[in-house]
Amino acid sequence: MFGRACRLGSVGARGRESSKNRQVLVMTRTLTLAEIERIFQITDALGLSREALVIPLRPQHPGSLTRRKDGRLEIVVEAETSFDGWLQAFEAELRRFLGSPAGG
Repeated sequence: MFGRACRLGSVGARGRESSKNRQVLVMTRTLTLAEIERIFQITDALGLSREALVIPLRPQHPGSLTRRKDGRLEIVVEAETSFDGWLQAFEAELRRFLGSPAGG
């Protein structure tokens, strides 16, 4: 359910569809339950309800932090940095987004 998933695609050497229709294996990363729990540690500490959050399972570039029309907060993990690197900056970014001072 969580972890790495594979998708088989028909792309050329430059990432475009090839006239030879060559098949390559494309790795699509998904968040693990442990990574989602680490995000929840931060949001829980800030008093955010888990019901008020949307965390897509697939990281994307660029990552984002947005308020959806339904009022829930969408947290999209950055795909082109390590999860640990992204998580280090996440709390400060979330505090700025919510208008809270850093550290409390």
